[in-house]
Amino acid sequence: ALATWGLGYHEKAREHLRAQLAWAQETQMLMPALFGLVVAARVLADVGEIERVVEVYALAAQNRFVANSRWFVAVAGNALADVTAPLPLEQVAVLEERGRARELEATVVELLSELRT
Repeated sequence: ALATWGLGYHEKAREHLRAQLAWAQETQMLMPALFGLVVAARVLADVGEIERVVEVYALAAQNRFVANSRWFVAVAGNALADVTAPLPLEQVAVLEERGRARELEATVVELLSELRT
C-alpha cells in the first residue's frame, strides 16, 4: 500500500490498505495492524489530517517493534515528523497521549470503516 501510494496510485493504495486492515481485524494479529496503522498515518498526512497522523502513529509507535525500527523511522517516522513539525509541541504531546490511549482493535475498525466509504 505504501509503495503504491508513493507512486501516486492512491485508489489502488487504499484498496491495499483496506485489505491490510481487514486482515488485521480478521486475524487479530499485531503485525498486520501495526503495518496498517503506519501506512494509514502516511495516507492521513497526505490528505491533510495532521492531528490524526500524530494519534495513529503514536498508537503504533508505543509498540517496540515500531518504535525501535530504523525501517519504520525511514519509511514513515521522518516524513511524519516533517508533516507535524508546524504543530505546537504542547499540541503534539496532547495528541500523542490521546493516540497512546486509543485501543488498537478499535482504531483498526475505525480506519477500515473510513476506507470503505
